[in-house]
Amino acid sequence: MKPTSSNISCKHLFWVTATALFSLAGTTVAVAGSTVEVSTGYYDLPQGTIAGDLALPNPWLGSPNTTFYGDSALGWDPDENGVLLRNLGSAAVTLSALTIGGTFDLFALDNIAGPITLLAGQNYVFAGVDGSDENFAGFVSLVLDGHAYQYADAFDSTLYPEGVLHGYPSQRNETVPWTIIHAAGSTASVPETSATFPLLALGLGALGFSRRRLRMAAVQS
Repeated sequence: MKPTSSNISCKHLFWVTATALFSLAGTTVAVAGSTVEVSTGYYDLPQGTIAGDLALPNPWLGSPNTTFYGDSALGWDPDENGVLLRNLGSAAVTLSALTIGGTFDLFALDNIAGPITLLAGQNYVFAGVDGSDENFAGFVSLVLDGHAYQYADAFDSTLYPEGVLHGYPSQRNETVPWTIIHAAGSTASVPETSATFPLLALGLGALGFSRRRLRMAAVQS
Protein backbone atom coordinates (compact mmCIF):
# COMPACT_ATOMS: atom_id res chain seq x y z
CA MET A 1 0.00 0.00 0.00
CA LYS A 2 1.36 3.39 -0.96
CA PRO A 3 1.87 5.59 2.12
CA THR A 4 -0.32 8.66 2.35
CA SER A 5 0.93 12.13 3.25
CA SER A 6 -0.77 11.74 6.62
CA ASN A 7 1.15 8.50 7.23
CA ILE A 8 4.42 10.15 6.27
CA SER A 9 3.90 13.19 8.50
CA CYS A 10 2.96 11.03 11.49
CA LYS A 11 5.96 8.75 11.05
CA HIS A 12 8.21 11.78 10.69
CA LEU A 13 6.82 13.29 13.89
CA PHE A 14 7.29 9.98 15.71
CA TRP A 15 10.94 9.51 14.79
CA VAL A 16 11.89 13.15 15.26
CA THR A 17 10.37 13.10 18.74
CA ALA A 18 12.00 9.78 19.67
CA THR A 19 15.43 10.92 18.46
CA ALA A 20 15.15 14.16 20.41
CA LEU A 21 14.22 12.31 23.59
CA PHE A 22 17.16 9.90 23.36
CA SER A 23 19.51 12.83 22.82
CA LEU A 24 18.02 14.80 25.69
CA ALA A 25 18.31 11.94 28.18
CA GLY A 26 22.12 12.19 28.31
CA THR A 27 22.51 15.91 27.80
CA THR A 28 24.73 18.23 29.78
CA VAL A 29 24.60 21.92 29.10
CA ALA A 30 27.11 24.72 29.32
CA VAL A 31 25.99 27.15 31.98
CA ALA A 32 27.48 30.33 33.33
CA GLY A 33 29.81 29.47 36.18
CA SER A 34 29.42 30.99 39.61
CA THR A 35 31.36 33.98 40.89
CA VAL A 36 33.35 31.59 43.10
CA GLU A 37 36.88 30.74 42.01
CA VAL A 38 37.91 27.18 42.90
CA SER A 39 41.52 26.10 43.50
CA THR A 40 43.27 22.99 44.78
CA GLY A 41 46.51 22.85 46.72
CA TYR A 42 48.69 20.70 48.98
CA TYR A 43 50.40 21.76 52.22
CA ASP A 44 53.16 19.48 53.45
CA LEU A 45 56.34 21.13 54.77
CA PRO A 46 57.25 24.83 54.93
CA GLN A 47 58.87 26.21 51.80
CA GLY A 48 62.65 25.96 51.79
CA THR A 49 62.72 22.79 53.87
CA ILE A 50 64.05 20.81 50.90
CA ALA A 51 65.80 22.06 47.76
CA GLY A 52 63.38 22.47 44.87
CA ASP A 53 60.29 23.00 47.03
CA LEU A 54 57.23 24.52 45.43
CA ALA A 55 55.55 27.53 47.03
CA LEU A 56 53.10 27.02 49.87
CA PRO A 57 49.36 27.37 49.34
CA ASN A 58 48.65 30.99 50.21
CA PRO A 59 46.26 31.99 51.75
CA TRP A 60 46.12 29.36 54.52
CA LEU A 61 45.42 29.30 58.22
CA GLY A 62 45.98 32.78 59.68
CA SER A 63 46.01 34.68 56.37
CA PRO A 64 44.06 37.96 56.06
CA ASN A 65 40.47 37.83 54.80
CA THR A 66 40.58 34.05 55.11
CA THR A 67 38.38 31.58 56.97
CA PHE A 68 40.07 28.23 57.57
CA TYR A 69 38.17 24.98 58.09
CA GLY A 70 40.21 22.06 59.37
CA ASP A 71 42.46 20.94 62.20
CA SER A 72 44.64 23.90 63.18
CA ALA A 73 46.48 21.67 65.65
CA LEU A 74 48.34 19.85 62.87
CA GLY A 75 51.14 22.40 63.23
CA TRP A 76 53.98 22.95 60.81
CA ASP A 77 53.60 19.63 58.91
CA PRO A 78 49.93 19.17 58.05
CA ASP A 79 50.59 16.91 55.00
CA GLU A 80 47.12 17.43 53.55
CA ASN A 81 45.41 18.66 50.44
CA GLY A 82 42.84 21.39 50.41
CA VAL A 83 40.33 23.41 48.43
CA LEU A 84 40.31 27.22 48.26
CA LEU A 85 37.09 29.06 47.40
CA ARG A 86 37.24 32.79 46.63
CA ASN A 87 34.02 34.72 46.14
CA LEU A 88 34.98 37.28 43.50
CA GLY A 89 31.46 38.52 42.95
CA SER A 90 29.54 41.33 44.65
CA ALA A 91 26.95 39.18 46.44
CA ALA A 92 27.15 36.43 49.03
CA VAL A 93 26.92 32.80 47.86
CA THR A 94 25.73 29.80 49.89
CA LEU A 95 27.91 26.67 49.92
CA SER A 96 25.98 23.59 51.04
CA ALA A 97 28.28 20.72 50.00
CA LEU A 98 31.95 20.16 49.13
CA THR A 99 33.65 16.84 48.35
CA ILE A 100 36.93 15.61 46.90
CA GLY A 101 36.83 12.76 44.40
CA GLY A 102 33.25 11.93 45.34
CA THR A 103 34.77 10.20 48.38
CA PHE A 104 35.83 12.72 51.01
CA ASP A 105 33.12 15.00 52.37
CA LEU A 106 34.95 18.11 53.55
CA PHE A 107 31.94 19.26 55.58
CA ALA A 108 32.20 16.07 57.63
CA LEU A 109 36.02 16.05 57.78
CA ASP A 110 36.21 19.68 58.87
CA ASN A 111 33.27 19.45 61.31
CA ILE A 112 31.07 21.91 59.42
CA ALA A 113 27.53 21.69 60.72
CA GLY A 114 25.59 23.33 57.91
CA PRO A 115 25.64 25.61 54.89
CA ILE A 116 28.31 28.33 54.76
CA THR A 117 27.78 31.84 53.48
CA LEU A 118 30.70 32.84 51.24
CA LEU A 119 30.97 36.60 51.53
CA ALA A 120 32.16 38.71 48.62
CA GLY A 121 35.90 39.37 48.60
CA GLN A 122 36.70 36.65 51.13
CA ASN A 123 38.79 33.46 50.98
CA TYR A 124 37.66 30.11 52.36
CA VAL A 125 40.14 27.27 52.85
CA PHE A 126 38.92 23.71 53.43
CA ALA A 127 41.55 21.25 54.61
CA GLY A 128 41.32 17.78 53.13
CA VAL A 129 43.22 14.53 53.56
CA ASP A 130 46.71 13.12 53.11
CA GLY A 131 46.21 12.83 49.37
CA SER A 132 49.57 11.16 48.73
CA ASP A 133 48.42 8.12 50.75
CA GLU A 134 44.82 7.93 49.55
CA ASN A 135 43.24 6.67 46.34
CA PHE A 136 40.48 8.86 44.91
CA ALA A 137 39.40 10.40 41.64
CA GLY A 138 40.78 13.80 40.72
CA PHE A 139 37.83 16.17 40.89
CA VAL A 140 36.07 18.54 43.27
CA SER A 141 32.29 18.66 43.64
CA LEU A 142 30.34 21.45 45.32
CA VAL A 143 26.86 22.92 45.61
CA LEU A 144 26.56 26.71 45.38
CA ASP A 145 23.18 28.41 45.78
CA GLY A 146 21.52 25.06 45.16
CA HIS A 147 23.38 24.33 41.91
CA ALA A 148 25.78 21.37 41.67
CA TYR A 149 29.18 21.83 40.00
CA GLN A 150 32.07 19.47 39.36
CA TYR A 151 35.59 20.50 38.34
CA ALA A 152 38.58 18.35 37.38
CA ASP A 153 41.74 18.70 39.43
CA ALA A 154 44.83 20.31 37.86
CA PHE A 155 47.54 17.99 36.53
CA ASP A 156 51.19 18.42 35.52
CA SER A 157 53.04 15.54 33.88
CA THR A 158 56.27 16.41 35.74
CA LEU A 159 55.31 18.00 39.05
CA TYR A 160 52.02 16.36 40.01
CA PRO A 161 51.03 13.73 37.42
CA GLU A 162 48.24 12.38 39.64
CA GLY A 163 46.85 15.86 40.30
CA VAL A 164 47.43 18.64 42.82
CA LEU A 165 45.22 16.90 45.38
CA HIS A 166 47.71 14.00 45.48
CA GLY A 167 50.71 16.25 46.11
CA TYR A 168 54.17 16.52 44.54
CA PRO A 169 55.24 12.85 44.57
CA SER A 170 58.85 13.25 43.42
CA GLN A 171 59.70 15.45 46.41
CA ARG A 172 59.94 14.65 50.10
CA ASN A 173 58.08 17.92 50.49
CA GLU A 174 54.82 17.28 48.67
CA THR A 175 53.66 20.91 48.84
CA VAL A 176 51.87 22.37 45.79
CA PRO A 177 50.59 25.99 45.71
CA TRP A 178 46.98 26.85 44.99
CA THR A 179 46.15 26.06 41.37
CA ILE A 180 42.93 27.37 39.84
CA ILE A 181 40.64 24.65 38.50
CA HIS A 182 37.67 26.94 37.87
CA ALA A 183 37.93 30.65 37.14
CA ALA A 184 35.03 32.71 38.47
CA GLY A 185 32.37 33.34 35.84
CA SER A 186 33.68 30.84 33.28
CA THR A 187 31.26 28.31 31.83
CA ALA A 188 30.82 24.85 33.26
CA SER A 189 29.27 21.67 31.86
CA VAL A 190 26.68 20.36 34.29
CA PRO A 191 23.64 18.06 34.01
CA GLU A 192 20.64 20.34 33.63
CA THR A 193 18.10 18.16 35.46
CA SER A 194 15.78 21.06 36.24
CA ALA A 195 15.25 21.60 32.51
CA THR A 196 15.58 18.00 31.38
CA PHE A 197 12.73 16.48 33.41
CA PRO A 198 9.98 18.88 32.24
CA LEU A 199 11.18 18.59 28.65
CA LEU A 200 11.23 14.80 28.88
CA ALA A 201 7.67 14.84 30.19
CA LEU A 202 6.59 17.11 27.34
CA GLY A 203 8.44 14.97 24.82
CA LEU A 204 6.90 11.74 26.08
CA GLY A 205 3.46 13.30 25.69
CA ALA A 206 4.29 14.29 22.12
CA LEU A 207 5.66 10.82 21.44
CA GLY A 208 2.44 9.21 22.67
CA PHE A 209 0.36 11.59 20.58
CA SER A 210 2.38 10.87 17.43
CA ARG A 211 2.06 7.09 17.94
CA ARG A 212 -1.71 7.44 18.36
CA ARG A 213 -1.93 9.52 15.16
CA LEU A 214 0.19 6.92 13.37
CA ARG A 215 -2.13 4.07 14.41
CA MET A 216 -5.24 6.04 13.45
CA ALA A 217 -3.79 6.85 10.04
CA ALA A 218 -2.98 3.19 9.46
CA VAL A 219 -6.55 2.14 10.31
CA GLN A 220 -8.10 4.79 8.09
CA SER A 221 -5.96 3.77 5.14
